Amino acid sequence: MAAAFYLRFTSCIPGTSLSGFTTNINPNIQPGSIITFIDPAAPLPVTVFGCYTVELIIVLDGTPPDYTVNWTTQEFFSVIDCPTCIDLVRYIRQYKFTACCDPEDIVYFRAKDLITDGTYIYYGLDPTIGLINHHCYQVEEVEITDYAEFYNLNPISLTDIETEDCESQTCQNACDSCFMLEDCEGLQDPIYTTSAQFLQYADTGQSIIVNGYTNCWTVTTTTTNCDCSISLIPVLVYKDCISCTDPKGYKLTSCADPEHIIYSTNDLDQYVGKIVKTDCGTCWSVEAIDIAPPDVQPVVIVGSYDNCRECTAVTYKLIDCTGTADPIYTTTDLSDYLTNIITLKYCPNICWRIVLSEDENVNPGDVYLDSVYEDCPECYQAVYPITCQTATNTGDTPVSLTYYDANGIRQIITLQAGVTTDKACLLLFLPNAAVTITSYGDCIDGQCPPLDLGPRRKVKPGYNTKACTADYYEEVMCNYSEWMYRDVLERRYGISNCCPDELMKWEIRKEMLELDVLINPDYTCLPAPDCGCCNPVQLTPRSCGS
Repeated sequence: MAAAFYLRFTSCIPGTSLSGFTTNINPNIQPGSIITFIDPAAPLPVTVFGCYTVELIIVLDGTPPDYTVNWTTQEFFSVIDCPTCIDLVRYIRQYKFTACCDPEDIVYFRAKDLITDGTYIYYGLDPTIGLINHHCYQVEEVEITDYAEFYNLNPISLTDIETEDCESQTCQNACDSCFMLEDCEGLQDPIYTTSAQFLQYADTGQSIIVNGYTNCWTVTTTTTNCDCSISLIPVLVYKDCISCTDPKGYKLTSCADPEHIIYSTNDLDQYVGKIVKTDCGTCWSVEAIDIAPPDVQPVVIVGSYDNCRECTAVTYKLIDCTGTADPIYTTTDLSDYLTNIITLKYCPNICWRIVLSEDENVNPGDVYLDSVYEDCPECYQAVYPITCQTATNTGDTPVSLTYYDANGIRQIITLQAGVTTDKACLLLFLPNAAVTITSYGDCIDGQCPPLDLGPRRKVKPGYNTKACTADYYEEVMCNYSEWMYRDVLERRYGISNCCPDELMKWEIRKEMLELDVLINPDYTCLPAPDCGCCNPVQLTPRSCGS
């Protein structure tokens, strides 16, 4: 039998619904490349912009490929590597921005964030993307019709916009704004602009340099000469005219290459002696100089650090495979595990996938690697015991529920409203807000344990089980003790606890249990004694528990 050649595609993100498959050959796809699919056609069951590595395989036994694809109609892009592909395809929504001041001024963007349709004010500082700082825009999500064009759109983030109303005074001021720029040294006539980017500098005493000019200007609002306005963009900003006309120089030395030095006259006083990261993502040490710099360039500071190591450190985001636990941010070097699933010491029962983080205002810490797995199902098999479970849909509508069976194979079922599944031995159900999971204990030889008819033992002394079963008492006390031990490790030796909320949960359960066991259901309440001042009240002795 002749050998057959196929392409094998393996997902860049382990644990996805389709982690790998084979297809017929496409001569335009090079083995070893990374591709992302655009509007995948049947029968290929991949998501839009799924990222896959490609390898050439030889089949000798005549096994056909998983899918035969019409490559003349299937669109795709080649990307340099998996992290780049994953970073790119996060932006899979297209939005239309229509200026409140001019309905014909329309710009399209792609965004990773879900932006609710409405009116927003733009606070970004990049005039090249087509939006004006401090201007208002009607935003609506639109259907992606041309993926090649969508691929080249500028991205936009929720951090650059804020909810507003087109009819609000803020938006109207932006539409009606007019500004007069006066030369700090009085050598040049005033110039006028209606660009709302100058609203933030108006009447503040700050001094700016604008595109096309080298002199310094102050900004004031005005209602005259607006017909003579010109289009201007702020380039550099200073706290006053003196700082602008006689600027102090700063020397910035690259952390990556000490021989790479740039100079700036931006006001960097607060960063002298520190390490700064610019909007280009590069790190520099800052030093003040007393002479005019030989050449200058504007810099935009996005963060400051105590040393180069902190500045250049890559931040990784650890995401729970099940989506239950909060993400963990770390600067621990996990670059070798970007395509793997890991578990952590001191928190070994959660499977984490790793992505490069661009999230802002995070506080990364150190993590300690425990085990490494190929994908989420393999990790589930290692950390989750096979237990007997049922799932109940407590909602009003059917839900799609995903679970992993005892062999680690992903299964999807539709669970009708109010219905409970049969007991089954499996690893876990993935969380669903409308579904309640009930566990009946570890499976024995692949079978659910026999039905528990209630407490069958009464252990005295040593157990406070009057208010609950002995099994529940043991579960609460053992878990509380374990988390107290981890808390002691953190307080005494500085070994961080990655799941601090667990301690509070078990501590609350322990306190509630100890309150319950104070009740003695066998205690007999005595009749009230006759005080001799009235007819005695006859009370029938009864148990306080009755």
